[in-house]
Amino acid sequence: MESWTFDYEPSPSIAVPTHTAPSTPDATREVGLFWDYQNLALPCYQDAATASNRLREISLCYGNLVERRVYSDPEETNRVQASNRSQLDMAGFTLIDCPSRNMKETVDKKIIVDVMCFALARVARQQPACVVLLTNDGDYACAPLPDAKTPGDFRTHLR
Repeated sequence: MESWTFDYEPSPSIAVPTHTAPSTPDATREVGLFWDYQNLALPCYQDAATASNRLREISLCYGNLVERRVYSDPEETNRVQASNRSQLDMAGFTLIDCPSRNMKETVDKKIIVDVMCFALARVARQQPACVVLLTNDGDYACAPLPDAKTPGDFRTHLR
């Protein structure tokens, strides 16, 4: 399993990956981008449209970006603000509200289920795939995410 590290700086771009992407992306590989906004929200100075463009550029280094999802709890302080919701929606992200209903890890569990559904659909049709998971939550390190042992060509990238 490979990983990315992002360094936040006040700049027009969301982050600079310290991980080097493949020199030539696999055009047949499908990429799914899953963003845990509750644990990795945009800084107040960051523009959502610019951030989404940068994330798209990074993801396209690994293949064809076919799915983009942002998860947050609308009740939390780190929820996606209205202006950012609009920009992310226009950029092609699916915004997924995960109300906690006084339960822990609601967002985490929803992301894990969606990643597994994305992965299993690609494995079933022997489609090369890559998962890009943006989070600041260490709990995903032990999550049952697809990895090199998954049949076919599958990669998982954690932030």
